[in-house]
Amino acid sequence: MLPMSPPAPLRFVGLPTDAPSFIEAALPLALAAYDAERAAVPCLPTEGAAAALRARLEGLFSRGRGIAAFSGDALVGYLAGYPVASHFGECGGVHVPLHGHARAGRFGAGLVLSLYERAAASWVRDGLLSHTVTAYAHDEAIIEAWFRNGFGMRCADAMRAVPDSAPEAGPPEGVRIVEADAGHAAALAPLHRAHNEFYRRSPLFMFHPDEDPAAEFLEWIGDPRRSELVALAGELPLGFIRLGSPAENFASSLDCVRNIQGLYVTPSARGRGVARALVDAAFAFCARADVPLLGVDYETLNRPAAPSGKGVSRPTRARSRAASTSASARTPGSIRIDGNARLSLSSLGRGPRRARTETLDFREPSMA
Repeated sequence: MLPMSPPAPLRFVGLPTDAPSFIEAALPLALAAYDAERAAVPCLPTEGAAAALRARLEGLFSRGRGIAAFSGDALVGYLAGYPVASHFGECGGVHVPLHGHARAGRFGAGLVLSLYERAAASWVRDGLLSHTVTAYAHDEAIIEAWFRNGFGMRCADAMRAVPDSAPEAGPPEGVRIVEADAGHAAALAPLHRAHNEFYRRSPLFMFHPDEDPAAEFLEWIGDPRRSELVALAGELPLGFIRLGSPAENFASSLDCVRNIQGLYVTPSARGRGVARALVDAAFAFCARADVPLLGVDYETLNRPAAPSGKGVSRPTRARSRAASTSASARTPGSIRIDGNARLSLSSLGRGPRRARTETLDFREPSMA
């Protein structure tokens, strides 16, 4: 038996690059990672996923910054992200999106960390000091590796299938839920202002700039991809839920997905089932619109938005696990989404310990 040849030493190449051959080499790695997540979360969409991934990779590799690893002539891993001017603080940083790192199956998490070590040296040298990385929830090895190397969880996404005829629970007595229109702008303005201010307080400390809530609401519902449902007691708004597309990652931005992109219930109406009725109405809205999937993302450091309640077999753990066998999201007003899904995205952050002062849109420039 002939002795096996030793593996070719790894060669590291800096990004960006717009070489078509690089896109073709990276796409199978990205698709393999997504397929592994789909094995854990069967409801995740397939149609359009490959095309969406290709488009995101083209944007990332031409405008992002990172490192690729080759074994001989074969691409075996990459890590890349987008520079952000003010990244969860006053300093610049880099955000690595969900498709921003992948590795060949024979390589473990150590390859990704090696890529990060090289990329981070370049980023920090250029003043990009705050780093966030996203990861599929099934990939416990890489999540554990990030945690052991100084990162912590900040955000998570969840998704579940919408039943063909989603049951719509009746709202509390005296409350009705309707789709908001321009005539609700003035009445909803105090709720939207309160929702904005919520994120400025502890423990989030997210800077949401002052805005005209009525004008912002009209802009929101003016986009055909967005809707808002409102819970009314008579003509008095008690809470609202926003549904929209696109979202922060390529899978939740597909046409077959709508995402909860805002939910708030006034404190005086909490504990009465208003929030749960709004979530049920959102599922019913998607069922009527033939939208098969509903997603949600939330800040995990916001305890009211952390996964809990019926449908969660065990809580998300902050070191070795970032997924549960079902998804549940809560926001102010005790919101739950129950169903057979997993958290599909964990956002891990690292950087100087400064107060967070920015609200960020992590969609790639070509997708914004």
